[in-house]
Amino acid sequence: MLLKDILQIDISDFFTNLVFAAVIIIAGFVIGTLVNIVLKKMAKKGELDKARSYNFIKLFIMVITWSIYLLFLNFALVQLDIPILTSWLSSILLVIPSLTGALILIVAGFAIATYLKNVIEESR
Repeated sequence: MLLKDILQIDISDFFTNLVFAAVIIIAGFVIGTLVNIVLKKMAKKGELDKARSYNFIKLFIMVITWSIYLLFLNFALVQLDIPILTSWLSSILLVIPSLTGALILIVAGFAIATYLKNVIEESR
């Protein structure tokens, strides 16, 4: 079997699509990096870096940044029209909203627990 048959791609269009995919990946990297910088500045401006749960904020920023990277990588794979890789990465991208929701619940639970701890300590 040839590589063409395994990956189910047309070689003549592949190189044109490869250039577009490279542009998409570079754009995704730039956008992801800019979003990362903006979110970190917002966290510093809101003085979240002094909070106890700042590690959760850093984790949340990292998940958002990597979600952007993976999203643009998925766009690039769709442009390359390689069905095996596209379906694999799409299945990974389906998990990210659930992970983000779980992180939000963990942060909210931690904030509520800290608040209740302070209320109990003040009532003594």
